[in-house]
Amino acid sequence: MSTSEKFTRNFCPCPCGKGKILEHIDSPDNPWSKTHFSYELECPDCSKEWVLEETTLFNRLARSEMSKCWSEQRKIEGRLGSLGKRAIEDILAERNLESFKKEHRMLTEARVCREGPIRYARARKSGVVASEMCVPIGNIVWIIENLQPSQMKDEIQALQQEREISERKEELARGQLNKMSLSDLRPTG
Repeated sequence: MSTSEKFTRNFCPCPCGKGKILEHIDSPDNPWSKTHFSYELECPDCSKEWVLEETTLFNRLARSEMSKCWSEQRKIEGRLGSLGKRAIEDILAERNLESFKKEHRMLTEARVCREGPIRYARARKSGVVASEMCVPIGNIVWIIENLQPSQMKDEIQALQQEREISERKEELARGQLNKMSLSDLRPTG
């Protein structure tokens, strides 16, 4: 049974200087395990403004805004993915391509299918629908351009606009994201 020695020490002062950042060290007593380091911000004032992730302090408000944008983008991309798969099936039905090879060529040129031609053909012959081998999020613009006017096309366009807005919000938050490395806070000398 393996055990480890755990101890905590003051690592450096916090950004405002009223508190400190602690370093927690978990050192296993065997030669094959690595020593684990973690850090904790121990200052009521700085904890309101900063969040500590591994060895970097981030502005709490900007980091929160970025996380909110990431979450929003994942939801939008999930909806775009499922609508995109239905749209791909509609595009294929409309084009009425004669072979799986032609389907595969069109979908790979559009950058929505990443399967190789042999694997694609085998899957299609075994009854797998084409959209199950596609990642529509890879080229939503192509889907919009090739889909006939419909409620689905309008919904995909609206979701793509929401996605672009969310990406711009994330860029703005990233621009406001102040960050500091813990090594920058350590006194030198």
